[in-house]
This record gives sequence, structure tokens and C-alpha cells, in this order.
Amino acid sequence: MAKKKVETSNDVNTKTATSDKPLFNFETLRKDCLKLFGVTVSTFDGAFYNADKNKEFTLDEAKKHIETWRKKEAE
Repeated sequence: MAKKKVETSNDVNTKTATSDKPLFNFETLRKDCLKLFGVTVSTFDGAFYNADKNKEFTLDEAKKHIETWRKKEAE
């Protein structure tokens, strides 16, 4: 299903047609990663190293992405 953005006063309050949860761009999540997820910028960068930087994430999606990366075995 295609996402429909609802424009608001700033870039972090966009919503999808299938969810009422706001979407956040990569840079906003990165900037506030310590407050939002309790991780440093370097941990955030590691978790999102191969992620699409143009994609928008809900807070739950980003948190799950970080948790999955933190549990991953070193290669």
C-alpha cells in the first residue's frame, strides 16, 4: 500500500494512511538518538549503516532496528 503523507508544520509529524504513528526522517532520529533510544550517535550509525537513509521510520521501527543490530553477532 502506498504511503500518503499528511503535511504539517515540521518534517517529523508526517503520518501514513495505514498508521497513526508519526514518521521521522533519518537525520531527526540520529540527532535525537540519545534521548529517544538511549544510544550514542556511533551506536545509531552502526545500527543504520546499511539502512536506506531516505526512508522514514516510526519510533517503534527505529527502536526495533537498533535492538536487532545490538543483538547481532560480530562478523
